[in-house]
Amino acid sequence: IEHQLNLQAIGHPKIAFSFLRDERLVFQLPATKSLRERVRDLMGSELLARLLEVEPLPRGKLRVSGLIGQAGVSRASRTQQFLFVNGRAVESPLIGAALKEGYHTALMKGQFPVTFLFLELDPAEVDVNVHPAKREVRFRDPAGVREGIVAAIRRTLESDRNSWQEQFRAPTPDDTSFVRPANKMDLPNEGQTAFPAPAGVPTVTD
Repeated sequence: IEHQLNLQAIGHPKIAFSFLRDERLVFQLPATKSLRERVRDLMGSELLARLLEVEPLPRGKLRVSGLIGQAGVSRASRTQQFLFVNGRAVESPLIGAALKEGYHTALMKGQFPVTFLFLELDPAEVDVNVHPAKREVRFRDPAGVREGIVAAIRRTLESDRNSWQEQFRAPTPDDTSFVRPANKMDLPNEGQTAFPAPAGVPTVTD
């Protein structure tokens, strides 16, 4: 029951949820405006800080959005891998394989990425009658779905990598915000001093 409530809460952040076990409150989630707020309330700020937002850019008939873990953020099982197709929580080996392909070397062997991934596409493109519980799905264009997920994951990870590189980039000669420490090549010309001599102390030059 708790697992199903977690799925519904993540899939529908605009709805408030309360869960009690043996008359004790397990969680009480207020209605929120975004997935980020719901994940923070349910999973904590520490995990949220390590998640990247997947830009909801459409790829053909498929639209991929949600939150995924940064490179290196993974688990030994799929317990924090939440997948939704047209708002319904699903299980899909194809989506799982696409996630691994998208992460590629950013994912250690035997690990699973932390994901809150939402796929939207024409309902006619999805077969939900694979399993009585309708948790498993099949796609009419599995190759297109896989390519769309892989592209979205790689784009998001690449954007995060570029952001880190920009923060720690080497300064350029035109970068006036960077002050280079003085070294031997910065010594003053003959007859000049790098720093004013204290009062009363003669200036010595080579």
